[in-house]
Amino acid sequence: MKLSWSYIVGDIHGCFEEYLRLEEKIIRHSKKNRVRPFIISVGDIIDRGPDSKGLIDHFIKGKKHGTHEAIMGNHESFMLCYLECFTNLLQKKRFPRWLSTYKERFEYGERKDKMSWEDYSMTLKSLWIDQGGRETLNSYGLDPDDESSWSFPKGHLSFLLNLRPLFEIKKAIITHALPIKKDLLNTRSFFDSRKRVTSEVKDSIYSLLWNRLLEGVSKFKGKTLVSGHTPLQKTTRHKKEGVIQIDTGCYAGQRLTAWCPEADKVLFVRAKKRYF
Repeated sequence: MKLSWSYIVGDIHGCFEEYLRLEEKIIRHSKKNRVRPFIISVGDIIDRGPDSKGLIDHFIKGKKHGTHEAIMGNHESFMLCYLECFTNLLQKKRFPRWLSTYKERFEYGERKDKMSWEDYSMTLKSLWIDQGGRETLNSYGLDPDDESSWSFPKGHLSFLLNLRPLFEIKKAIITHALPIKKDLLNTRSFFDSRKRVTSEVKDSIYSLLWNRLLEGVSKFKGKTLVSGHTPLQKTTRHKKEGVIQIDTGCYAGQRLTAWCPEADKVLFVRAKKRYF
């Protein structure tokens, strides 16, 4: 059996054409090194770019063949929380018990003292749509302004619902956002033990989806911490914290980047144009 190398891809955001070009580069690089490529997305496969549907299709097929993996990003959580709150599309599906719903974040947050849930939910209604959800719905041929007409291909919602907030390989731990150590420990402990979900676990997972600050992030058991979420001009390493950030803003007309930890090699392609 061939040795496998991992290729961790930054935020794709619906840029399927660029992703396919990057995947071709990955395949060429792996063939040159006589290894089998295993492609891991840091999350935010969807939103903003033109073909989120095509990307989900591709990763579903890749996961079935054992060649692809993906973790949840804040945009996947955006979409699921929207569907859970404002539609009936998830009634027969199991919403992740570790993921905070919009109502839960409201109940335990500071906004409860400042406004009603009804008023707050009206602001939430446009949040996902305006932050790239419109483009995702368009990729399915759906009308973003008519929720009653929404439907998704078989398996697509299940794929999103089954994404986890972290993925661990021999040389790296992959999370969407920058992982504060206590949140990383809480999340790993929860998934290792399958204990009941506490508010602390939900807060830690929320942080792994959203945190942009290096404060509290530190080296973890000799593994590189790999994240996306914050679009940067180029791949950025923080040696003191043991971090590499690989979101290079493809949707904004910059680059789509992958990093191979086994070869310590960065591969990238340039965006065709600015999409959002």
